[in-house]
Amino acid sequence: MSCPTERQIYLYLEDELPVDERESIEKHISFCLPCKILLEDREMMMQAVETLPPLDMPADFTQQVMAKVFPRVSSVRIWVAGSATAFSLMMFIFLAIYLQSDISFSGVFVRLNSSLWAFVKNLSVFVVKLFKIASVIFEILIQFASFVLKTLASLATLIRPEFQIILITLTVVLSISLLYMMRRKIWTGDKI
Repeated sequence: MSCPTERQIYLYLEDELPVDERESIEKHISFCLPCKILLEDREMMMQAVETLPPLDMPADFTQQVMAKVFPRVSSVRIWVAGSATAFSLMMFIFLAIYLQSDISFSGVFVRLNSSLWAFVKNLSVFVVKLFKIASVIFEILIQFASFVLKTLASLATLIRPEFQIILITLTVVLSISLLYMMRRKIWTGDKI
């Protein structure tokens, strides 16, 4: 018989193997010193685990873990309270402007309306410029990718197919490992 797996050794220690397998493992252990040492080590570990005191978990342990894994969705009350606060702040600003100026009540509305439209106009110009910059950056990236692909195509004609496969494999492995490391750093919150 070949050496038993760790799973078989644990099943042997827990008396969950059929009699014939149990006898073959006992026979194997009698002449295989590494397996005998492995069996003794696992037996000592199981005895040590059995002597540990029972782990007391709080009654709401599952709820605590799940609350950290899946944070609670904001309730409607929070949105209503936030909206009421924003509305109150706007009314306070409106009232402050009305009391500070010699303008009529409707004049304050006209001023606030013109200020709001000026803000929207400036914001729309900003968004259009931002979109234009993004489209120019996208075009530059497309041209760069095209250049890289043409360069790689010309290099591919100079390199033998065996080396091309090696280079492609190395590139894929390097890219995957870099992505994995970046994902891990982002997930753990480490600085990049």
